[in-house]
Amino acid sequence: MVSLTYFGWAKTVSPAGIYFGSINNGIIDIQAGDTTSSTNWTYLSSSSQFTLGPGDTAVVLLHGGTSTGPILVNSYFDLITLVEDISAVPRLDHPNPITISPSPFTTEAIITTETNLIDANLAVYNLLGEIVMTQHHLFGKSITLHRDNLPEGIYVVELFESGKVFSIGRMMVAGE
Repeated sequence: MVSLTYFGWAKTVSPAGIYFGSINNGIIDIQAGDTTSSTNWTYLSSSSQFTLGPGDTAVVLLHGGTSTGPILVNSYFDLITLVEDISAVPRLDHPNPITISPSPFTTEAIITTETNLIDANLAVYNLLGEIVMTQHHLFGKSITLHRDNLPEGIYVVELFESGKVFSIGRMMVAGE
């Protein structure tokens, strides 16, 4: 479940607006939005909760209006703020703490858990939610994660055991 709120200012001479929703295979599904046709700065805001399905990506759209004829219509946006309510993200029933160190790291990091892993799997996601690295059949309380070809950045690490999320953590990869 995604819970988004935005607020900001716009002015235009044709209908313009701010919307959010999801995109999948080039198809946009608008969930909520607000519009204005005012030539004065107008406050716009909206809030919505919606579920992202497989392959969906949350998007924010700034629609600058349309124009016809020889005159180009300009719309202006300013101070747009997007707030994601992370309390809407499902939590683990029984979180299992992990430690990733060092973080940031340049060549390798050690992931440690408080309990023994039994045939666990690890997935590393970039900030777009794409899986960029996996490890399988993990046992024990310590995992060595080699950087390989990961570019500098922030990543989310998920450990799975018996097909369920065991733990989630965050790590940073530094430049070499």
